[in-house]
Amino acid sequence: NSGIKVYHCTSSTCNPFRWTSVEDKINGYLHKYPLRSAVWYPHLKLLPSLWLYRISAIFVHMIPAYILDAVTKLCGGRP
Repeated sequence: NSGIKVYHCTSSTCNPFRWTSVEDKINGYLHKYPLRSAVWYPHLKLLPSLWLYRISAIFVHMIPAYILDAVTKLCGGRP
């Protein structure tokens, strides 16, 4: 006996594992312990495909970033 403990975790019909529970828990922690210098609250959303992730990234990351950069430039700042 080497003293190393090994745990085997599985999902079953009795106690199924759901990714939505992980998503909800992480989003709860993100709001309970907010980041100090964030522009807005981070939010975790698990998507079923890379294609949906890329479309989402355009609307959630790229477009807002371009808008904030444009506003910063218009106000005389450096993005």
